[in-house]
Amino acid sequence: MAIEIEKKYLGADFGQLPGKLRELRAKSFGAHFETNIMFDFPGNSLFAQKKLVRLRKNEWPDRAECILTCKGPARIELEGMKSREEIECGLQDATRMREILLAIGLVEVARYEKIRQSFELWGAKIELDTVPFGKVVEIEAGPEAFGALEKALGLDKCETSSKSYHELQQQWRVKNRLEPDASFVFPEKIRQKERQGIGLS
Repeated sequence: MAIEIEKKYLGADFGQLPGKLRELRAKSFGAHFETNIMFDFPGNSLFAQKKLVRLRKNEWPDRAECILTCKGPARIELEGMKSREEIECGLQDATRMREILLAIGLVEVARYEKIRQSFELWGAKIELDTVPFGKVVEIEAGPEAFGALEKALGLDKCETSSKSYHELQQQWRVKNRLEPDASFVFPEKIRQKERQGIGLS
């Protein structure tokens, strides 16, 4: 079981970040389209325990992967960092796994989508995420690495958050006077455009 330590940055300049990452010789893994399904038992007992079960599909122009993830309760660290236990397993067939999860009594509680550009720099994972309600940078690293990464990438002046994407989305919906909705997916025309923009059909 791994411990995930991450931090989100809001309001970053996505026009300049890829160039800065290239200048720093970050390893690029390209952009992919991400589809996520969240599961819980009827009555939301996992949510009540601050646990998460997620089925994810990542699509690149030349390949795809499926991952089942279970996360434990989050612990908020200093300066907006969040850590939580995480167990992941790669899958060959996401459709079959979804059927298994439903068969044992779990139900789908939310779906969300994102375009993710992934990089690795100084041992840290850096994700540039486009979601239906905005753009977010997410860094996963050791706690001692965040300060240097923030300065090198010009993120040290950005607002930071330890909130999940679900929580950020709910916050955005309240701000924009929209009804609560656990899911956040792209409208069909925007989804097609975003997928085509990274070479997907």
